[in-house]
Amino acid sequence: MSALREFADRALETNRIGFGDLRRLQRDVLPLRITTTDEAELLLAIDGSLVRADRDWTDYLTDAVGEFTLWGMGPAGRITQAKADWPPGSIGCGASEDRVGGPAPARDPSSADRS
Repeated sequence: MSALREFADRALETNRIGFGDLRRLQRDVLPLRITTTDEAELLLAIDGSLVRADRDWTDYLTDAVGEFTLWGMGPAGRITQAKADWPPGSIGCGASEDRVGGPAPARDPSSADRS
């Protein structure tokens, strides 16, 4: 996890993840997938501190943590209450609204198309 720790330290120091940073994370740091809850929680902590992020960061993080939650945590392939309650705390509470690739604006569910 030292490569991930170095990546995290840099991201936390600069409060940003650029295009090259994300590609390095995908290619060199976590080339296969997230394998532990510590790795996932570290990425979520990074996300909460970012001021700027590459536009693909949110998609990467969502997919990587979702895949880990479903397949990397037992029982594989099922969402249990324990998985639903993980991770503790709120995700994205510290996220800045003006960062590139930041959270999408909330939608009014009453305005959704009904089929």
